[in-house]
Amino acid sequence: MPKAKIKIPSTGYITCSQLGSLYGCGFVTKDDVYCRYKGIVRDVKIAEDSQRSMEFGKAFEDSVAQFFCKQRDLKVKKEGNGEMAYWAKDMPYFICHPDRIGVGRDAKGRRFALEVKCVSPHSKGWGDEGTEEVPDYYYLQCQGYFACGIPCDIVYLACMRGNRVYVYEILPDEDVIADIKDKVKKAKEDFDNDIVPKAETYDEALSQLLRKVDLERDGMPAGDEGRQLWADMLANHAVLNGAKAEEERLKAKMTVLMGNAPAIITADDGKISTIARLSETHKTVFDDKALKKEMPEVYKKYAREQVSKSVRFSWPKDTKKEE
Repeated sequence: MPKAKIKIPSTGYITCSQLGSLYGCGFVTKDDVYCRYKGIVRDVKIAEDSQRSMEFGKAFEDSVAQFFCKQRDLKVKKEGNGEMAYWAKDMPYFICHPDRIGVGRDAKGRRFALEVKCVSPHSKGWGDEGTEEVPDYYYLQCQGYFACGIPCDIVYLACMRGNRVYVYEILPDEDVIADIKDKVKKAKEDFDNDIVPKAETYDEALSQLLRKVDLERDGMPAGDEGRQLWADMLANHAVLNGAKAEEERLKAKMTVLMGNAPAIITADDGKISTIARLSETHKTVFDDKALKKEMPEVYKKYAREQVSKSVRFSWPKDTKKEE
């Protein structure tokens, strides 16, 4: 059970708090974990509400820990300011630094660690107190502590939601621990070989997009609603486009049939009806290009710029349909 008081470096390490991202359910993407591992400096945009939640958590961490100790009649200690790391013997690149380590044992004689979370009052994914029903990214983080060899038999997760503190009990799951180690080993192998993780979900892709896009210059991300509307529009456009193409094909055949006749008529039930007519339209147009060329000063004097805005959609290229 290696343990050392070290300054956590920014390269060459994967931490338990990043496990959710490796599994596709974290606050950042696997691409972010890769950049952190490789020491690639990049401005990661954190949502304003997430930033406030982080600041809130830092401010109340000690208070939540004290509440837990008073409620359970236990003692904990804080090992440094986040620089005390644990890691497994066979995985020195996989580290963790829990919020608190228990002093002594709990009421059931178990060694324990304490993880503190302060979240939005209405955050989803939390089950009944005293269970392991916590959001996946927190559950993976706690199981990662066991994988890193923290001297504990249980991880208590004290979560402050609104004005209440809920305590959850995370016991080690050997299958999950083994899978975590495999996942971390694979990630390290890929990172060392400069294999950049690709986004596996739309949320991951959107997160990467928001780091690269200038919203004022390039536009806004579509989001789930926009993507669904676009899919519906594409389907409708395909139907309309197919009908329009068929209409134009039939018009062309009718024109050939018409030849030089001024019209095509029908006589049904003794009534003559015109179904197609050759028409000519005559109108006078102003050649502003010629005016601009021959009298540029006059053109410049009377030319006015008009600005109008409209939404143009990038429809797929239409394929030619066989007649």
